[in-house]
Amino acid sequence: MSHKSPDSVINVKVEFGEGDNKISLDAIAERAKKYQSKPKITYKMIQEYVEQKYGFKVHTSYIAEVKRSLGLTMYDVDENIYQIAEQIVQLHQKAYEVYLPLVEDVCSRIVSEDELSHLLDYLLDFACDEKILGLYKRVCRKYLDVYPGCIRDYIEAYCC
Repeated sequence: MSHKSPDSVINVKVEFGEGDNKISLDAIAERAKKYQSKPKITYKMIQEYVEQKYGFKVHTSYIAEVKRSLGLTMYDVDENIYQIAEQIVQLHQKAYEVYLPLVEDVCSRIVSEDELSHLLDYLLDFACDEKILGLYKRVCRKYLDVYPGCIRDYIEAYCC
């Protein structure tokens, strides 16, 4: 701001309202809306949307992964929430399709504790999905008597 005193003064009289030579308040409100920032979509809002629409809870890491795969920044999320949610559902469906034959194989024979742990680790990543949780429980039930300590640890990991 300049400390120089003005050379002249201009007075402008403005009347608001409807009619000739008046500025419409509605027009000002419309212009103000254009400059208003959009509400930001949070991870929590995406989680709630996915749970409400698709019936399962999704971890924030999945949301972040889907955003990365779509090339979105946090500021792009508000316009793409439906695309993110759909990608998450597709990811869970693909995981189920991949893990189902593995679970069937592991449940048809006795595997090593290491092989079992690897499978349970992967299933635990998607255990928020009811179908994959069902696979997780199926494996745990099958191996409860074979590797009780391992299964106990995985049950605790799921519960916490």
